[in-house]
Parts: sequence; structure tokens; C-alpha cells
Amino acid sequence: MTMSSSELFAKIDMLEDSVECLAMAGHMEKAKEVALKMIEKKPTAKIICIYGELTGDLSYLERAWNFSNKRLARAKRAEARFNFNRGNFEKAIECYKDSLQVNTYHAASWFTLGCAYLKVQKFQDAVVAFSQVVSIDETQGEAWANMASAFSIQGKKLEAFNALQQSVKHNENSWRIWQNLMFVALESKKFKVFLEAIDKLLKLNRVRSLLLYILN
Repeated sequence: MTMSSSELFAKIDMLEDSVECLAMAGHMEKAKEVALKMIEKKPTAKIICIYGELTGDLSYLERAWNFSNKRLARAKRAEARFNFNRGNFEKAIECYKDSLQVNTYHAASWFTLGCAYLKVQKFQDAVVAFSQVVSIDETQGEAWANMASAFSIQGKKLEAFNALQQSVKHNENSWRIWQNLMFVALESKKFKVFLEAIDKLLKLNRVRSLLLYILN
């Protein structure tokens, strides 16, 4: 079915979409071949970017960014992801910041930017990034949880507590988040929430976590 879509896009001269359909169907080599021919014949920022994504060649992603007069956020997002996955966190941060100047409301980019900041121990910058995520979509429980971690590392226990309370609203079955809330609630002397967290952990069959906590 995906191959048929590729053929249809090709027939109506939507060749970039055709290449993406080929890749989605698992025909990676064919997708690369068609994309490269398009670049040689009639290059566009999008097809250069697609080829860079397919091959992992960052020079094509940089070329796509420049070809678009630095307007194709997708190219910088792809470059950022490649760098993040390779552990080049500072470069990933730089690329995500470039992409977000073009598309400010891309929550996934803010989220991974926050993760990159955590990796390089820029915790207040991480808070800002995760705050952007939840300002776009407040149901992003993992963003609230990561924000709490960044607050906690900075010794901002009350802020961490508040962020974790938001997190469990949207990740109510995550025992790890409830466990973190239990710790922070006790440190913040929020005993009612501390007991609620214990009760929830018991309901989630995390007796072992509670026993380890007691023993420690």
C-alpha cells in the first residue's frame, strides 16, 4: 500500500513525498537513489534534507539549512537528533536552538533540548526548556518529571515538589514518578502527599521500592 502511495506521488510530481513513502516502505536504497537524482537534477531544501536523514550525512543537513536560507527547521532538528544520539550534546543544543528560532512551538524539540541540557549539567536551562514543553502541552508528564529533577539537583525542593505533582496527574501509573514524589514530599514536609505516594506505590505493587526506602 505504501509503495502504491509512492507511485501516486511520483505520477503527480510530488517526488519528495514519493521518496519518503519509499523509505517508510523499507526501500531505503531506492529512496536514497531517487533523492540523489532529484538533488542532481532539481535540488530543493526539503529533498536535500531528506537525503541527509536517509544517509546520516550531516553535511547534507547543513546544506539543506543553508539552501533554505535558514528557514527549514526540519534540517536542524535532524542534525540535532543525530548529534544527541551520538553524545554530542553541546552541538545538539546549538542545532535545536537554531530550529526553535524558526518553529518555536515544536514541543518535541524543546523536550530533547531539555534532556541535552541535563546531560551537560545546565540545569536551569533545562528547566526553561521543559517549561516550554508544558506551556505548549501541559499533559506532558515526562517533561514535568524532568523539570522536577532539574529543580531538585539545584536544591529547589518546593519547585520540584510542585512539578512532580503535575507529573503524576498525567503519568498516574508511573511508579518511578510516584517514588520521586514520595522522596521530595518527605523532604518538603508534605506529609499528606507523602502518604498518598506510599498508598499509590502499594497499589502499583511496588512494595520492593518501599522496603528499600525503609532499609536505606
